[in-house]
Amino acid sequence: EIDADLILIRAAKHGRMENMMMGSVTAKVVQAAECSVLVTR
Repeated sequence: EIDADLILIRAAKHGRMENMMMGSVTAKVVQAAECSVLVTR
């Protein structure tokens, strides 16, 4: 485990199907993180 203060994750623009898959990964990280999460495009 890492004692992180911030997670930075890049949400890339994709097609509709890729967006659903990538979006779910980003959402899971945001929901599971015990620290702040910054999502960028």
